[in-house]
Amino acid sequence: MEWKNRGSKKCLLVKGQRQVGKTFIIRRFAQDNYGTVIYADLSSDTDFRNAFRESSVDGIVNRIKLIRGLEAIDPSDTLFIFDEIQSSNRARSALKMFTMDGRYSVIASGSLLGVTNPEKRKKIPAPSETVAPIVDEESFAQALERDEEENESVSILPMGYEEHVTMYSLDFEEFLWARGVPKDSIDAVRSSIHTRTPMDDSLLKTMDRHFRDYMIVGGMPEAVMAFVEGNGDYMMSGKALRDTISTCLSDFKEYTYPIKEEKVRDCFFSIPVMLSKSNKKFMFSKIENNNGDEKRRDAVAKTTNRTYDDSLMWLKQAGYTNFCFNLRDITHPIETSVDRKSFKVYMSDTGMLNSLLGTESIRATYLWETGYNMGAITENAVAEGIRKSGLRVRYYGCTDNSDGRRMEIDFILEFGRDIIAIEVKSGRDRSAPSLGKVRKVFNQVNRRAVLSRTNVYTDKDGIEHYPLFAACFANELAKDWDGPSFIGFDE
Repeated sequence: MEWKNRGSKKCLLVKGQRQVGKTFIIRRFAQDNYGTVIYADLSSDTDFRNAFRESSVDGIVNRIKLIRGLEAIDPSDTLFIFDEIQSSNRARSALKMFTMDGRYSVIASGSLLGVTNPEKRKKIPAPSETVAPIVDEESFAQALERDEEENESVSILPMGYEEHVTMYSLDFEEFLWARGVPKDSIDAVRSSIHTRTPMDDSLLKTMDRHFRDYMIVGGMPEAVMAFVEGNGDYMMSGKALRDTISTCLSDFKEYTYPIKEEKVRDCFFSIPVMLSKSNKKFMFSKIENNNGDEKRRDAVAKTTNRTYDDSLMWLKQAGYTNFCFNLRDITHPIETSVDRKSFKVYMSDTGMLNSLLGTESIRATYLWETGYNMGAITENAVAEGIRKSGLRVRYYGCTDNSDGRRMEIDFILEFGRDIIAIEVKSGRDRSAPSLGKVRKVFNQVNRRAVLSRTNVYTDKDGIEHYPLFAACFANELAKDWDGPSFIGFDE
C-alpha cells in the first residue's frame, strides 16, 4: 500500500523463500486495489513468457492483451503481476522498460532470484546507463534473435529500476493474529518489554504457551493454517512442514548442478547438527565425516571450505538460512567489527528446524523439557525473532584469552548509543558469566539482558530479564526516539 500510495513508477520486486505466501498476498492486494489484474506464473506460462520477446512496453502489452483476450485496459487502474520472474530473464530485464515508461503498475515476485542453475545462463554484458535505453542496444537485439532456451538465459538486470522488499514466513505476532489473540494483549506485551515492567502472570503464561507452539509449528503459512484449522493439531502442521521441506529438496535438484545438489543438501542437513553442538559456529570441516589418518583429515579440511562455501551461499540466497556473524570487537558502530569468515547459521524458520531434528525434539519443546538439549531450538527462535524484527543478527565469540576477551555472547544488538549484550537460556540455569565481565572488557556495552522463561524484571546487578518471546518484539528494547525514521541496508 505504501508503494501504491507513493505513486512509485518503479516496479515492485517481492523476494523471499518459497511458500511464505508472496503470491497469495500480492493477489489479495491486487484484487482489493485495482480494477484490472493481469497475473501470470512465468514458470509455467510459455505464451506469456514469449510476450517479452517484444522490444517495447507497447509491444509487450499488446501481446499480453492478445493472449488474454483483452480489448483495452486502463493503465491507471491495471496491475501486472509477473510471478516466479526468475524463470524468465527477459521478463526481469523488461522491468526496466516498464519503469522508464511509467504508465503501468507492475509487481514481480520470485523465490530463487540469483540462484538459477548456472548451466542455463549465458550472460550478455549490461549496456552503460549513459547510452540509449536497453531496448535499443545491439546486444539485446542480438539476444532476441536467439532461440527460446538461449533467450531465456539473457541476464541484463534492471538495476536502479526496481523497488525491493523481502517477505519472510509469519513472525510471532502474525502467528498470534492467526491464533485469534486480541490486539490489546499483544500491545500489553509490547508495553511491558519497552518499559521493562512485569506483565500479568496470566498473559505471560498464555504468551509462553503460544511461543512454544510457534517453535513447533513455525511461521510457514501452510503449517500455521493447518494448525489453526486443525484446532491445534500438531500432526497436521507437521505434515505441512514435511511437504515444505520436500519442496526445498526439489529446489536443490532443479536449481543446481547435479553434483552440487549433494553439496547443498549436505549443508542444509548439517545446520541442525551444528546448532545442537555447544559451539554453534558453522564449520565447513564438520560437514563431512572425515575418516582416515590425521594427514588426510588435514588435507580434506583445507579443501572443504572451497567445496561447500558456494553451496551454503546458495541456501542463503534462496532464503532458507539466517546468518549470524561474529564480531571482532564490541564497539560503535558494531558493523565495523563484523568478521564475515566466522558465523553461525540458523534456519530461517524454527518450525522447519524442529521438523528436521525429529519427533523427540518436538516432544521436548512441547514439554519444555530442560533435560533435553533445547539450545538449538531456543537460540534459533530468538535469532529468527530478531531478524524478523528487521534487525541484523550478530554475536561475539572469542577463544583468545588475552586482555580477558575470552567469552561468548549469544547476541549483540545496537540501538543508537545503546549496545545490548544478550544471553539466551533454555534451561533452569540462568547464570551468565560472560555478561558478568563483558562491560569490564568492552566499555561501550551499557546494557545486558537474559532471555529465558521468566517475566520482565531487572536484577540487582542491573541485568535485564525478559521472556524468550521478547526477541520477537526486539525493537521494543530500543529507547524512545523522537527523530526521523531511517532505513538501513537489509542483508
